[in-house]
Amino acid sequence: MAEKKSSRLVELLTLLLTRRYGVRVEEIRRLRGYPRGGEAFHRQFERDKELLREMGFVVATREDPDDESRNVYFLDRGRTLLRELQFDSEELAALALARRLTAHLPLLGASVRAGLWRAGEAELEDRAPSDVVCAAPPVVGKREEARHRRIEDAIADDRRLRIRYQALGDARAGAREVDPYGLYLRGGAWYLLGYCHLRKAPRVFRVSRVSEVRFASRGKGPDFQLPKHFDLAEHLDRYPFEMGSRTGGPVTLRFEPHEAWRVGQGLGRRGRVRRESDGGVLLELPEVQAESVVPWVLNLGPGVRIVSPIGLKGEVQRIAQLVAERHERRARRPARGGK
Repeated sequence: MAEKKSSRLVELLTLLLTRRYGVRVEEIRRLRGYPRGGEAFHRQFERDKELLREMGFVVATREDPDDESRNVYFLDRGRTLLRELQFDSEELAALALARRLTAHLPLLGASVRAGLWRAGEAELEDRAPSDVVCAAPPVVGKREEARHRRIEDAIADDRRLRIRYQALGDARAGAREVDPYGLYLRGGAWYLLGYCHLRKAPRVFRVSRVSEVRFASRGKGPDFQLPKHFDLAEHLDRYPFEMGSRTGGPVTLRFEPHEAWRVGQGLGRRGRVRRESDGGVLLELPEVQAESVVPWVLNLGPGVRIVSPIGLKGEVQRIAQLVAERHERRARRPARGGK
């Protein structure tokens, strides 16, 4: 709720800042986050004007005596309490570096560029440190960009999604219906957190494994309500095996010496830690979400493995074998145009 409120205020303020001669109420009504009903919209808009006033931005009105819908709203710049943003050379270099390092990322790169434009710093490339290079991943195609945008729109409007998702180890993508709660970036990859109607529990989906995204209904939404007091930031500190109902029972993991550092990054608080003579670490987790712990362990690489229970250990080995066979088949496949 607080995130939507902040987003609505930023969009309102951006609109007012970029329209020196004012904005009609109908244009404000179309901003994301405002109620559709007339009275509800006006009550929310009046509250937002008061909040902007407290922040130092005074919204004035040029009224039309014959038609209230033709009223024009603008920022009274003479009464604005905030000074114009001024950046020193080091701050400009930091902003330029942020722009360079994030430019290749879908969603985030566009958001950084838009934010710098709003701050009045559109031309920054010459100020970035010359000895810092960002090695970008493969160029994002239009289809992938469109998928990200649709997910972002669904989150903003509480729209249910139908996706095709290929989980690690699955031979092909399967259909899912998801109530999207939020997107976050971790380790250079985007993840979608939402309620999965197939699993009847919250799940995390790696966006790069989503091959198709569409709205589940034709209406404009909302199709669901966020859980009360939901905060995406709280979920960022949770591991995939902590999502949903934890019916997998206790699990023991072995971290090889070169991977033992992972336990010190918050994992150690999740269970009992035992250090072994060779420098490796055993981590005993009291309860996990069994379906999620297997792909999570596989993503960590060969330096982390499940010691017990035997069933989960065997499942990791089975999926790892399937992935290896799939890569081997692709390697043997002749290149296009080859003989």
